[in-house]
Amino acid sequence: MEPRISIVTIAVDDLERATRFYEGMGLTRHAGITDGVTFFQMGGVILGLFPRASAEADSGVTFGTAPSAIYLAYNTRSDTEVDHVLAMAEKAGGRIVKPAGRAFWGGWYGYFADTEGMSGKWRTIRLFRSRKTAASRCRADPSSRWHIASN
Repeated sequence: MEPRISIVTIAVDDLERATRFYEGMGLTRHAGITDGVTFFQMGGVILGLFPRASAEADSGVTFGTAPSAIYLAYNTRSDTEVDHVLAMAEKAGGRIVKPAGRAFWGGWYGYFADTEGMSGKWRTIRLFRSRKTAASRCRADPSSRWHIASN
């Protein structure tokens, strides 16, 4: 297996609401595939939105209702971009889970939940701006999970 991820799919309770949220965040929906699913091209990865019932039927797995143990991370180019993206998320219908603030490692970060997080299935997006030293630590530390660090 090659070390890459092609598609990150989120099972959602309300496909249209979730689609509007991510469009409100500036993503463009793939126009060619729209029947019962939403895809957004995000660089080398596709973000997919799939109705929960369809995802359960497709996978053969019944999803729990507890908060997700996985979160997505987006590394911004500046501290002010963190603030801007958090404001966009709130305007698009998301909820600020943790307002922007200074991290112990020196970066500026915050969290928001998308519209599906409102129903108890938390999906938090971690926004952060890291300094080069912090980015180097994230790459070097094998215990760091899902840290995207680039400068």
